Amino acid sequence: QLLVGNDGTNPTYILTNPDGTVRVEVTNTTSVAPISKANLINVTVTDSTNILASDISPTYSPTLFRIYVAFDTALRLDVVRTSGAITVVEQLNAGTNLNANAAYMFDILVDSGETINFRPFIDGTGTTTATLLKMSVVEKPDVE
Repeated sequence: QLLVGNDGTNPTYILTNPDGTVRVEVTNTTSVAPISKANLINVTVTDSTNILASDISPTYSPTLFRIYVAFDTALRLDVVRTSGAITVVEQLNAGTNLNANAAYMFDILVDSGETINFRPFIDGTGTTTATLLKMSVVEKPDVE
């Protein structure tokens, strides 16, 4: 619940427990609008190859990257997370293929110092292609 002073200033966010008792009260917070990080449409992608030309990093941290994605081919979508010299690959959708021509949304927590990219896994050959129908990545700094 958001309460605002009579003059529109000093917003107070009040989070309550299921029984109605106040859990958290935060005053004088600044709400930050979502930030577009990537927007692709109708792009050919290659198996096991990063989708974005360069990794994306958070403007605020910690933060959420919300990804909306659809492909013309059933495939697994991986997150490529880099922190310093360490890179890990995380499988979205519990490692299960995304259905062809279906839209999916995922939230990815990103911490300070991390960069993110995405990689399709079609058949593991590194040569097979698919069409990325749509990918939009938006940073949501107000994690709720």
